[in-house]
Amino acid sequence: MDATAHAWLTPGTSAVVHSVFTHAVNLELPDGRFLTLADPSLGTGPRAITLAASGRQGLTAGDQLWLTSTQIETPGGVVALPDVVLDHTLVLTPALQAALAHARALCAAAARPPAGPWEKRGDQMLATRFTALLDQLTSPEHDLGPEVAALVGLGQGLTPSGDDLLCGLTLALPRTGPWAARRSALVAAIDAAAHTTVPLSASFLSDAGRGQARSQVHELVSALTTGTDVPGAVEAVLTIGHRSGHDLLTGLLSGLSCARPTLLSKGSA
Repeated sequence: MDATAHAWLTPGTSAVVHSVFTHAVNLELPDGRFLTLADPSLGTGPRAITLAASGRQGLTAGDQLWLTSTQIETPGGVVALPDVVLDHTLVLTPALQAALAHARALCAAAARPPAGPWEKRGDQMLATRFTALLDQLTSPEHDLGPEVAALVGLGQGLTPSGDDLLCGLTLALPRTGPWAARRSALVAAIDAAAHTTVPLSASFLSDAGRGQARSQVHELVSALTTGTDVPGAVEAVLTIGHRSGHDLLTGLLSGLSCARPTLLSKGSA
């Protein structure tokens, strides 16, 4: 169980089933915060509780649940929760240049061609707006608000592509050192625009702002540091969602490559 999720589950906590998928169930708390009941195959992550299919069976959107740090009371009975608590704060380490270049090549090769002219136009808009944000990120005095606002909520799905790009970019920026001020400016701009996207996606943006990342991202950062099994680590991130993994990976690698050259080591994979 994620440490943040564990802290939220005080006795008497209620939740409503927000959305149900094959491998995950999203729960909405009364104050608008979200938790996810996730299949073990999805790895671990912020606000997530790992729960096998047997514990998620029978849940439908709108169900009322009651939670504590040890169990969930569902319409079908009581389900025990895992007792292992994990902190998903990402610790950034210097990436090997060759490993980073390899990951970028794999990410580019994995891009899905647009299904039609509407999707092509959307991808072009995303690329243009994200490039504009990267260009301004290195300008200390530039207000990032307009570039960020142009991306938040842009795209389809529960987590629009623009949000996934921003999550990856935010995670790539260190919270201390020379880039801390620009990261703070980016997070502030995202917070100001978060009301323009869907609530679940806004939660993921908030996670990234706090430096919280899924286990697949932790493994990728480790792979980029050691040069060990970069293809496997990239593939693990790509499996997140329908295209969320690719967008998240694009934002993360763009941040590591363009916005943080001082964190690149001089070694090679």
